Amino acid sequence: MKLGREDFMTLYCRWVPNEDGKNRLSLTEKFNNDCVFWEKEGCRVYEARPMQCVTFPFWPSVLKDEGSWEMTAKECPGMNQGIKHSPGSIEKMMASRRNEPIIEQLSKPR
Repeated sequence: MKLGREDFMTLYCRWVPNEDGKNRLSLTEKFNNDCVFWEKEGCRVYEARPMQCVTFPFWPSVLKDEGSWEMTAKECPGMNQGIKHSPGSIEKMMASRRNEPIIEQLSKPR
């Protein structure tokens, strides 16, 4: 996108509070909760998408139980479609995500 880090963050990111008292950097969403980079044709930054996108829907919060998976699948038409991933390939993706640095900051007191 030929933007510096600060400009990219200002235009396309927001801070999301996390349970650990820190804020995590996240891509912004459109009014309907779609990613800011999602268009009818698909992701416009697909080749450079962040690890959180590469590993979706194999996030711990989605994989914790069948109900979480089904609830997420109702919101994401791409889930339960396409190729099936083996448990080994899912674990490999999750390991990659664990190794990716998370950009976070301490939450400001209210």
